[in-house]
Amino acid sequence: MNKTVLSLIALMLLGNISCTQAQDGFKRNTVFGELAGPGGLFSLNYDLRFGDIPTGFGMRTGVGYFQWSSDRMVTIPLMVNWLLGANGKYLELGAGLSLAYSETFKYNPNMHSGIEDFRPSSRFGLWQTPLLNVGYRRQPIDGGFNFRAGLSPFVSLGGRMGLQVIPWPYLSFGLTF
Repeated sequence: MNKTVLSLIALMLLGNISCTQAQDGFKRNTVFGELAGPGGLFSLNYDLRFGDIPTGFGMRTGVGYFQWSSDRMVTIPLMVNWLLGANGKYLELGAGLSLAYSETFKYNPNMHSGIEDFRPSSRFGLWQTPLLNVGYRRQPIDGGFNFRAGLSPFVSLGGRMGLQVIPWPYLSFGLTF
C-alpha cells in the first residue's frame, strides 16, 4: 500500500515537471525577514526552490524569536513547501516543524529595574511543534523583491487542552536571487 502511494506521488511529480519547461533566468534562492509565522514573533529565513521551474517543491529554514510574558524561546522552523501559480504569483502550501529552546523567567522583587529583574527558573527545555502554511507569495522569476502573506497555524498535540490549532498570520519581505 505504502509503495503504491509513493509510486503515484512520484509519477504525478514527474508528470508535472515534464509538462513544464525550464525557465531561463529563474532565481531559486530567497532570503527574507518574517513577522509572526512559523519562526515565532520575528525570524530570518532562507528558502530554496527545487528543480528548474519556480513551481513545485521547495524548502525553508530559519531562526526566530518569540517572547510572551515571562516565557521566551528561540525557534528553528524547518518546512517543505509547494508553489502553485505562474508569473511570479503563487499559492504557497507548506508543512513542517519548528524546533525550539524555551525558558521561563521569574520576577526578582529585590531588584528595581532593567533586564536584571529577571532570572532563569528551572523550567526550560527543547521541544518541537508541527507547522502548517497557506498563503500568497510574490516571487519574481528573474529575482528581486519577494513578498509573502498568509496563515501558519501552530498545532498543539498535548497538554491539558488536547489538540489545539492556533491561527497565526505571517508577513514577510525579502530578496530573491
